[in-house]
Amino acid sequence: EICEWFHGCISLQQIFIPNSIISIGWRALCDCVSLDNIFIPNSVKYIGDCAFSNLNKLRRIIIPNSVKSIGEYCFDDCYSLEEVVLPNSIIEIQYASFAGCGSLKRIDIPNSVEHIAECAFAGCSSLSEITIPDSVKRIGVSAFCGCKSLTNIRIPNSVESIGLACFSDCSSLECLYLPDSLEKIGDFEDSLIVDDYLEYENEERRKEYESLKSLKQIVVPHGSKAKFCKLLPTLSHFITEIP
Repeated sequence: EICEWFHGCISLQQIFIPNSIISIGWRALCDCVSLDNIFIPNSVKYIGDCAFSNLNKLRRIIIPNSVKSIGEYCFDDCYSLEEVVLPNSIIEIQYASFAGCGSLKRIDIPNSVEHIAECAFAGCSSLSEITIPDSVKRIGVSAFCGCKSLTNIRIPNSVESIGLACFSDCSSLECLYLPDSLEKIGDFEDSLIVDDYLEYENEERRKEYESLKSLKQIVVPHGSKAKFCKLLPTLSHFITEIP
């Protein structure tokens, strides 16, 4: 296992991880701000919390299919990260795994993933394309909060619940596709609608509403409009059925 051996090595630019390593532990390469190249061998099964957080120069990472778990805050604040290849062996995108990756433009979530956790992609301000597979069942609180470049997103028919403020501050979001499988939306309306007559609890909440004025349409499956009008009564004027 690699533990905190290299934490804060600010001049480290490259590292070769030998194929004898099974686990990259907590904060293993955290704050190595000059590190721009990492090769992860097929021997690695686990990547711990904060393992690669705050790597300012890292632009690309390929995670092999041997990896079964990627920890919380793993790539947090890697703001130069542009490309991530995720393995078909993980079942969860954990808490804030890619939060603050401001240069990430696209992510393909593998079809092994069942849960996108809280704040998983929060603050990924350049993210404009995301593919969510039919394997995903739950999307957590603020999972895509602050993804200011997202214009549309399709939630697959496997998803049963979406957390509070999931799309808060997605200021370019125009169209949202919701599945008939969705049963729990929490306070979903709080992160989608701007009502000029709403009495805001505070200035922060007002800004949250203001940030979603771009929303034009919520698309739902044929025959399910009544269900979603009941789930989202103040959003009913946005809801359109697929013919």
